[in-house]
Amino acid sequence: MKNVFLLFVSLGFGFMLHAQMTIQGDVVNVRNAPNVSGAVVAKLKRFNEVRVLEKSSEATVNGITDYWYKIQFGNNQTGYVFGQFTSYKREGQITRTMELIDVSLGDCYHLVFDDVDFGYGINNLDGVPDLGMELDRDVKIYTGKKFIVTYNDLFVMGTENCSPEMEAVLMQIPTIVRIEMVR
Repeated sequence: MKNVFLLFVSLGFGFMLHAQMTIQGDVVNVRNAPNVSGAVVAKLKRFNEVRVLEKSSEATVNGITDYWYKIQFGNNQTGYVFGQFTSYKREGQITRTMELIDVSLGDCYHLVFDDVDFGYGINNLDGVPDLGMELDRDVKIYTGKKFIVTYNDLFVMGTENCSPEMEAVLMQIPTIVRIEMVR
């Protein structure tokens, strides 16, 4: 797996209402209604952060089924975006029960569950808010534990091999979009 140097640490998005969502499309239309007939009230760019106000109706747009989300952005503006163009996109999502194997800092930050290293992603760890602290703990409390992890390949700006000397490029990498500990 390629190592990646990220230009930012976290955008904090999740699946909870009033949580952050990250725009993943190049330029995404924000509409005044949850459908493609709604007037475009704004356009947002990749990596813009918005606040989710509600999950609206499910729809199929250009053969892709996802939800519309009512969002808040800018100076308290509201509108609707289609989930496919956000960090909440359903297409490609995988949910698995996974064991936390390692949290470490070496060539890059590593957050390894089973055979997947999520350390390069803009991960939503809201379901286990202190998981990121595992790196600094002398006695690990989460390593070896099981989690239900939902992830998807999402965009980040980064460089191969975590090299700050290389030019950042747009890449898709495994990113946690929801997590909860198995009790």
